[in-house]
Amino acid sequence: TRLARRGEHWCVSTPTGEVEAQDVVVATNAHTDGLLPGLAQSVLPVNSFQVATRPCDAPDVLPGGQAAYDSRRLILYFRRSPDGHVVMG
Repeated sequence: TRLARRGEHWCVSTPTGEVEAQDVVVATNAHTDGLLPGLAQSVLPVNSFQVATRPCDAPDVLPGGQAAYDSRRLILYFRRSPDGHVVMG
């Protein structure tokens, strides 16, 4: 319900009490302005879409089950699903 800095620590208030913490992760997904005014205007929404191939039985495509990505301007990622599809997003 409230987040305030007290010296070197943060004071986190909830409906059932307060706790002090050295670090705080704000993971509200929305409605952050009441907690930290101005935070919402610094959030950039990011859409993510995925597509999948038909099951692919090529053993040389990501053979170790690893995921891969391209981090240039448009981040693309792909992996093999447990049932053999190549999933890209």
